[in-house]
Amino acid sequence: MLGFSTIVAFVASAAALLYVKDLRLPYPCFQVVQAIPSEQRPAPSDLQGPYAINLHLQKAKKLFENEISGVETVSISQEGTLYLPDKLGQIWTSKDGGRGKLEQLGYAGGRPLGGHVYANGDAIFCDMIKGLVRVNGTSGLTTILAKRVSLTASKTPGSEIIFADDLDVASDGTVYFTTLTDVPPIPASTNEYDALKPCVLNILQGSAQGRLLSYKPSTGFTQVLADNIWQANGVAVSQDETFVVVASTGSTRLYRYWLKGSKVRPCDNRVLCTCRLQLTFWLTRFAAGH
Repeated sequence: MLGFSTIVAFVASAAALLYVKDLRLPYPCFQVVQAIPSEQRPAPSDLQGPYAINLHLQKAKKLFENEISGVETVSISQEGTLYLPDKLGQIWTSKDGGRGKLEQLGYAGGRPLGGHVYANGDAIFCDMIKGLVRVNGTSGLTTILAKRVSLTASKTPGSEIIFADDLDVASDGTVYFTTLTDVPPIPASTNEYDALKPCVLNILQGSAQGRLLSYKPSTGFTQVLADNIWQANGVAVSQDETFVVVASTGSTRLYRYWLKGSKVRPCDNRVLCTCRLQLTFWLTRFAAGH
């Protein structure tokens, strides 16, 4: 079996060949999603005011260093309690915005990634092993909400939810969440799963396997809203809840899925940032940390 370092070396070599020869791999960065006429493209920001370059992140304080490892996301309750899922599947909390003691709330047992905290203290997480799970804010008991798409769903009914990645919750309680790839989770040790290897293997496959799904808490109905997304990652419901934004890591693009209004249709192939919309979404970049 090929070692992970060998796989990484292969990917690096393939990428280098793209600059040596006129090769085209089945990878989204080399595909045109939709051409936007130049007159419809907004002028780039002048990097002034709130967009000015700054060094604020250099002043950030590291919390719980050497106490917790592999935290994918931070969810915050209305009271300011931090919910932190680590790489071993444990859910930790810290009150008073991280000033409080680090305490273990529960054990999800998989690999929890994106999450959300409800008003009653319960938390919901995307787990790359178990699907969509809910953690009781008092007892720490974990309940699996959705591991498969509902049998009555129109798209891929009964299909397994693999590598659930991130989520957002609308005002009516609907949970919108993503799955990044169909590549099964790979154990890194007895109690740990590797979240990077499936992404690399997905790139080698050259297939868009990411999906946007929704879950209705009142009925448990789970359906696929959009598929064929290159590594669907972050997800956010717009402020007016007319659409959902999905971040595609593989194609470095933002897509939107319309929920309301005359534009209701499958996932919009336009890159969100090329549209003339007065919107604000906070984004982070893996390499630069912005």
